[in-house]
Amino acid sequence: MPLQSVGVDGISVPGVGWTDQALTPYSSGLESSGGGTLGIASTPAGNSYLAWSLIPEDAYQTFTPTTLVGYLTRVVASTGGACGHLDMVLHSAGTTTNAVFAIYSGASFASGPLAWTADVHASFAAGTNSFTWNGASSPATANLVAGVTYWIYTEITTSAAPTIAGAVPTGAQSAAILNVNLTATASFANNSMSLAAAAPTSLTASTTLTPQTSWANLNSKMWFGLRA
Repeated sequence: MPLQSVGVDGISVPGVGWTDQALTPYSSGLESSGGGTLGIASTPAGNSYLAWSLIPEDAYQTFTPTTLVGYLTRVVASTGGACGHLDMVLHSAGTTTNAVFAIYSGASFASGPLAWTADVHASFAAGTNSFTWNGASSPATANLVAGVTYWIYTEITTSAAPTIAGAVPTGAQSAAILNVNLTATASFANNSMSLAAAAPTSLTASTTLTPQTSWANLNSKMWFGLRA
């Protein structure tokens, strides 16, 4: 004898099979909430990026760079492709006289950046800032390979520092936590490093860096997005 149908909150459960009525109104909401608490996609590609240094939802703190200090920020490419733009977010523009950026691979530290910017300080403004690269090709691009690690070089000369969106852990071991299991001598693997002396203030195709020496583990990480 077949089981009798039972209805609970609009869900009918007959002797064989069942039909979903009550869950239907919620299914789209459940699906859309999967991208993150702010609705940001959990992967760079979901926001039209090839890579980013931090999930944007983690970049809610404010990093203040020190004038004339060089920084390296680790980025792992999520998607391969030609990168023509570097994005960052400023809480405030500060008062700057120079700002340069470059992208390096581990191998290119010894030969020069894959792409770099001219001085872009005049473009600084609160909100999202987007910079184009200089490079060997025209338009200039850095060709990223999925799964490969890259580093963004940053140097800003300032009398009143800008404030940059990023992650700023606190505590005595914050630099070690940010770079956990990564060291400056292990294939340049640090998440974030700083160079307090002789940081390049202008960049060319042959600007080399030696991150194994003189660089310190940094306890903060700026947010950068790499896109076509």
